[in-house]
Amino acid sequence: MLPATGLFQNPRDGQLYVAAGSRTITPTSENHPCDHVSSGETSSNRRPEETHDDLEARALVLEKNGEHAVLVSMDLVGWVVSDVDKVWDRLEALGVDRTHVTISSTHTHTAPDSVGIWGAGDFTTGRCPQYIDFLVETLVDLIVELSENMVPVEVYATETTINVPESNHPNLLSDSRRPYIMNDHFTMARFDDLNGQTVATMLNWHNHPECMITHKVYSADFPRWTRKKIDEELGGTCVYFSGTVGGLMTTLGVDVPERTESGEPVFGRRPAGAGHRRKRSENMELRLHPRGNRSRSTGRCTENGRCLRTGLRVHRNSHGQHRFRHRFRTRHPRTLIRRDDHGQRRVLRFRRLFSLYNSIC
Repeated sequence: MLPATGLFQNPRDGQLYVAAGSRTITPTSENHPCDHVSSGETSSNRRPEETHDDLEARALVLEKNGEHAVLVSMDLVGWVVSDVDKVWDRLEALGVDRTHVTISSTHTHTAPDSVGIWGAGDFTTGRCPQYIDFLVETLVDLIVELSENMVPVEVYATETTINVPESNHPNLLSDSRRPYIMNDHFTMARFDDLNGQTVATMLNWHNHPECMITHKVYSADFPRWTRKKIDEELGGTCVYFSGTVGGLMTTLGVDVPERTESGEPVFGRRPAGAGHRRKRSENMELRLHPRGNRSRSTGRCTENGRCLRTGLRVHRNSHGQHRFRHRFRTRHPRTLIRRDDHGQRRVLRFRRLFSLYNSIC
C-alpha cells in the first residue's frame, strides 16, 4: 500500500474516491506527421480518407485508504507493451504503482496502426513514433489531472444479457469461428457522488468494434455511440472496456433493428444490413472443378479442404476471408519457417500467411 504522499492525495477515511475523464486522440497532421495507414480489416496499406468520428482515450482513477488503481481504455486496435512501459515509467516517477495501472484498447478496426503491422508493405511499419509519444503524453497528463479532481462516491454494479428478438442474433453477437461460443454478459458499474450525481460509469462487453471495417475512415465504432448515450442518460464519463472479443466475436452479419428516440422498435422496416451477407455454410462450400476442387469464391486449388501446393488446411470464414485452420507446428507457434531464394531460413509472422497463400496457391 502506497503512502498518501504520491500522486493521489485523498484522505484515508474509508471512502472510495473516483474521477474519470477523456482526451481526443484522433490523428492529425500535428500529432501524426507520418504516412497515415489504419488497421482496418486485415490488409496492409489501408489509408483512411477522412475522420468519421473522433477517437478518444478515457480513464478512470480510483483510490481508497491509500490503495489506488488506474484504468485506461483507448480507441486503438492495440498497444504494445514497450509503449505501455513508457506510461508506466512516467507514472511510477510520480508515485503511482505501475502494477495498479491497466491500459487497454477497444480494438476498433478503424484506428491508426499503433502496433506496426499494417504498413504500406509487408516489411513496412505503419506505426508513427511521434503519434506514440503524443499518446504517452496525453495519457500521463489526463491521469495527473484526474488525480486532482477525485471525489468520494458510492458504487452500483450490475450484470445482464442482451436480448433483441427482432435481430437475427438476439444477443447482438456473431461468432465467426468454430466452435461457436459467445460471451453475452453485459457488465456495468456506476459511481455516484454523495449528492447522487453520476461521476463515472464503467462498461464491459465482448464484441469486435468493426461495424465500420469496410470504410476508409477513422472511427471509434460502436463504443463511441455507446459511451455517448450513457453519458447523456446518466451523466459523468463512461469508460468502455472490450472483453473477450477474440475467437471471434463480431458485429458483422448482425441485424440491428431500427428504434425510435424513446427506444421503441420501428416496425415494418428491414433491420440495417439485413440480407447483405450469405450464410456461413455458403462461404465454406467447395465445388468440383476440372482442375480440382476450387474455393467457390476465389478459385484457389484445393482438395479435401487443403491447398494442393502447400498441404495447408484452409477455409473461408464469415468475413469471406481465407483462414488457415491450424497453426503451423514450429518452435514459434504463431510463425511459419520457410527458405528464401538464397536458401536462408526465414521466419514469417502468422499475419503474412495471406500474401504467402496468394502467391503460391
